[in-house]
Amino acid sequence: MTYFMKKADFDRRKTAIKAKIAKGLTTVHTADAHDGSMTVADDSEIKLTAENVSIAKYIRGGCFGIWKGADLEKRVWQKYRNYAKALGETSESRGGLFVPDVIMTTLIPRLQAESVWRRLGCSVQASSGFKKLSYRVQGAAPTVTHDGENDTLTANDTKDYDKGTIDSHRMSVLVYASIELSMDADINIEDEIRTDIVTQIALDEDAQILRGLGGTQALGLLYQPRVNSTDLSGEIDQDDIANAVYQVRAVNGRVTRWVSDPALGWKISKLKDAEGRYLFPQTGQHGNLGDNVLDLGGIPLLQTTTVGVGTYPGSNETYLIGGDWTRYKVLESANLIVEVTREGGDAWTKGQIGIRVLKHFGGGPMLPATFVVIKGISGT
Repeated sequence: MTYFMKKADFDRRKTAIKAKIAKGLTTVHTADAHDGSMTVADDSEIKLTAENVSIAKYIRGGCFGIWKGADLEKRVWQKYRNYAKALGETSESRGGLFVPDVIMTTLIPRLQAESVWRRLGCSVQASSGFKKLSYRVQGAAPTVTHDGENDTLTANDTKDYDKGTIDSHRMSVLVYASIELSMDADINIEDEIRTDIVTQIALDEDAQILRGLGGTQALGLLYQPRVNSTDLSGEIDQDDIANAVYQVRAVNGRVTRWVSDPALGWKISKLKDAEGRYLFPQTGQHGNLGDNVLDLGGIPLLQTTTVGVGTYPGSNETYLIGGDWTRYKVLESANLIVEVTREGGDAWTKGQIGIRVLKHFGGGPMLPATFVVIKGISGT
């Protein structure tokens, strides 16, 4: 005998089934990274908010089996450890500890705050692994000719294009932490690990964009052959800055940001006009110190020691870079690859735990003529 269920009964059963399924899929737990009081039901999933997951606790538990105050991290480890086994690793302490993206992506906000290039307004293209971007670099601008009626048109053969490429390269950072500190669940080394990783990645990325040597890293703007460049081999003054802006403006570009070493900020802060008045900063509302030079002619100035004072191009010289940073393309991997070891290199000889982070990164100007470098500035 066929049984027909009433629609009201069907809807009630449907709602009950959906609720049961939802319990296993959408349970949300948000707890502080160092709060060990949170309990998680066995039949529930965890929706993680980025800053709630501790890298240090995850590594401590995965390498030493110490999960004190790390219930959240343990659930993540249990869910993802099969991925590490799939890579053929037989011991998690020998480099097979899988650190999932849900944890490593918590570094991104810190990278954004630490890296200078991320505050310049560069165009960013996400990539996976190695990536090569080919494009046409404009050489000379086209020439406009004028002809009379019935005249033969004059051929324009002055416009030329060269093939340009932007490659992403693998970069890595290796940091070590004491095994004793790593094993002690009552000691917080979270900030130490995060800060070391973020600082080294940020410094390297900035260095590549500004003064990378090419080859296995990006070719920095300092050495780009088509970027406007002036070698002062001496002191800098306001005219040098104005001339640099004009070089970019002459090709219908604009300088949106300046980047320099603090040594240049110190020099700029001492520039005076013919009557002995300071040129920068122009407001006169604060002490005339190098760190207070936040703009040059109204264009924001970012200062970073990554620029450096060295052989640029002579000894004890530095440089200033400006340009339309929206015309600079960055290729950056969306994910970080993380390996943890207790037995390789210094980790074994010094009783430490080694954390190596790998990513892919590269960059280059899409329109080099919209950038300018003033180099050969006396550093001290």
